[in-house]
Amino acid sequence: MPKPMVILVSGAPGSGKTTLAERIAEELRWPLIYKDAIKERLHDLLICEDNTRPQKLENASYGLLYYYVECQLRAGQSLIVESNFKPNFETDTLQALQKQYDFIALQVFVTAERDVLVERFRERANSEDRHPVHHDEDMVEDFETSLDQNQYDVMNIDGPVIAVDTTDFEAVDYKALFEEIRTLIKNSPAHP
Repeated sequence: MPKPMVILVSGAPGSGKTTLAERIAEELRWPLIYKDAIKERLHDLLICEDNTRPQKLENASYGLLYYYVECQLRAGQSLIVESNFKPNFETDTLQALQKQYDFIALQVFVTAERDVLVERFRERANSEDRHPVHHDEDMVEDFETSLDQNQYDVMNIDGPVIAVDTTDFEAVDYKALFEEIRTLIKNSPAHP
């Protein structure tokens, strides 16, 4: 049985990770699991109207994300996982999963210029369309600090890394990106 591949789409909030992950999932026709969708559904299902436990929802979201990843890997399935993984917190967990399930990891690291990320974060914080579970309006300063401390970076996980700069969304060459991903899939031990 060939090794499954896990495409980890990561980067800072506002970099366009979710949009990019959705496009990759559509192109490859692979399942996509992303933390914010889990967090939003937990919030809605638990009827967390007062939002008094955001860290508990965050922790539960990651717990469920890794549970779903393990379910797919136990079945030998390749998948795409998207989150704003912070190497200091997530690398050990992902390394342990890679050791246990022997999957090929491909990191798609999404980045943009700092000022662009901050502006997108502020716009998102002021958007009526943003799910209330995120509390972005209260986190602008923390977000800027996390950028200054380089908390969003490539994780130390075996496997190739593709960096995608989304400073200008119109300049992203999706055709070249999909071709690079397909080539890596084809040439990896995961390919039958």
